[in-house]
Amino acid sequence: MAGRAQLILVIGLGLILGGVSLNMNRWSKSAGHNSAYYFEALTSHNLAIAGAQVGISKALTDSAWYGSNDYTENTSGGMYTIVRDPAEPLVVRSISTYNGFNEVLHDTIEVYLAEPTFTSFTLFSWMTNSEGPCQWVSGDSVYGKLHSNGSIAINGAPVFMDKVTTVHKINPPPGKGVDQAIFSKGYESGVDSIYFPNDLQAVYNVANDPGGKFYNVPSLWVTLDGGNPAIHGDGMAIIRTSKSGPALDTVHVTGGGFTGIIMGNDSVHVQGSLDGQLTISSNMGSIYIEDNLLYEQDPRVVTTSKDLLGLVAEQSVIITDNPANQTDCVIQGNIFARSGSLTVENFSNGVLRGRLSIYGSIVQDVRGAVGTNFGGALNSGYFKSYAYDTRLYDPNFRPPTYPGYVPASSPVIGWWESMRLPDFGTYD
Repeated sequence: MAGRAQLILVIGLGLILGGVSLNMNRWSKSAGHNSAYYFEALTSHNLAIAGAQVGISKALTDSAWYGSNDYTENTSGGMYTIVRDPAEPLVVRSISTYNGFNEVLHDTIEVYLAEPTFTSFTLFSWMTNSEGPCQWVSGDSVYGKLHSNGSIAINGAPVFMDKVTTVHKINPPPGKGVDQAIFSKGYESGVDSIYFPNDLQAVYNVANDPGGKFYNVPSLWVTLDGGNPAIHGDGMAIIRTSKSGPALDTVHVTGGGFTGIIMGNDSVHVQGSLDGQLTISSNMGSIYIEDNLLYEQDPRVVTTSKDLLGLVAEQSVIITDNPANQTDCVIQGNIFARSGSLTVENFSNGVLRGRLSIYGSIVQDVRGAVGTNFGGALNSGYFKSYAYDTRLYDPNFRPPTYPGYVPASSPVIGWWESMRLPDFGTYD
């Protein structure tokens, strides 16, 4: 009897151990499948995240990009597709594709961008894409924000009354030179670049609208006439095709229906006193300043003044070498040289011309020279005195159709994602 009981016990124990072993094998197999599936799902999801990051960067650096682009990720063996649909310009979609062991996995991430904010270049008193070989020297002073997409060079003790920012560096670093530049509100290097528009198409379009003025002539001469100083709003612009030729047109600056744009197709020459708000532009060439450019009502004296001038050139804005500009030059206005510079004709001819005073803002692709110096002292051209028109702190106050930019740091305001979770069931 005892032998039979022992036999039953041995058989029962064997069955139990066999069952446990079988279940452990099934559990091990299931865990392996689940682990592999989880890895595949996580890889697919990470691919979608990588695509979302690429899509954000692409959308913020190229506002004109729309469509669908595929990218293969060599390290994972998968790929992601980023999509920006013109019908949904503020949505960037990333879709991953990963070939798993049993099926192809896909994950989707949608990124929602904030509505882009247009910022006028008049935000800056001074801005350049590149400072070139030019230096800031003793006697130079700048009021208002200064920014360069490159580096700035110091030689002497210039004075910066507002914050200075650069994408690269300040050379020599503040506090390292023999003379010390004065940064009244500090400085910062390594900031984001600010991108120029590719053309002046927006200004061209308005100039060719019924309310604009576009002159397809080789040379355009614009003389601003403020009219009666006691009557504000009667300003005119006299249009010629040569310095002393007959008037081609007379534009009432504050006239009803006028959109505030005068554009010449090539070189544009300008001088005079402005009553009203006006942008003078060269579609393909440069703007030449022939004499002082003044507001009829100087906003530093008449605090209610609304007079505002924009000089927008496809190439450069050039102060002409002529008798009127030999002893000082005063410019009240906002300068934008899209692919060129603000510069002075024959600036290096050994003649001292006094002071170049600009009240407004200056934006140029490559910084142009307005004089030469030796050992930090001016020996040719102009001293510089650039003051910011503080009315421009108002983002809505700018010359008609003046160029601007969309900051690259447009924030992400939403993020939606899908992720396929593994099935933790059993496997046979």
